[in-house]
Amino acid sequence: MDMFPLTWVFLALYFSGHEVRSQQDPPCGGRLNSKDAGYITSPGYPQDYPSHQNCEWIVYAPEPNQKIVLNFNPHFEIEKHDCKYDFIEIRDGDSESADLLGKHCGNIAPPTIISSGSVLYIKFTSDYARQGAGFSLRYEIFKTG
Repeated sequence: MDMFPLTWVFLALYFSGHEVRSQQDPPCGGRLNSKDAGYITSPGYPQDYPSHQNCEWIVYAPEPNQKIVLNFNPHFEIEKHDCKYDFIEIRDGDSESADLLGKHCGNIAPPTIISSGSVLYIKFTSDYARQGAGFSLRYEIFKTG
């Protein structure tokens, strides 16, 4: 295959101000319906997450009587220091004021987390120094029986 025309396309996009990317980075935060199971990761996972991150996700179940379950990938690496600077926190509700289910850092993945209601609030924060691979978690509707 002749690469010459393809090179011109990339050069034209570059000089026109369009960004050329091989993949789109997933958004850092948002509202997610757990009707279909999905994943949340720290930005850049499994490479080091960037500094100065403040990501907030709200995961909700489609029915008010349903619960949400979170399962973390064992490859978990967030700066330790008493979870003061970099951390992931999970709250049992839809905001930062909801009951805290856990605030995690270090390199031991949290155990399975199950909401008491139909909404979970997840926040990932990083400061200016020392990054790690971060986290990946799977969310889905909690099934009983």
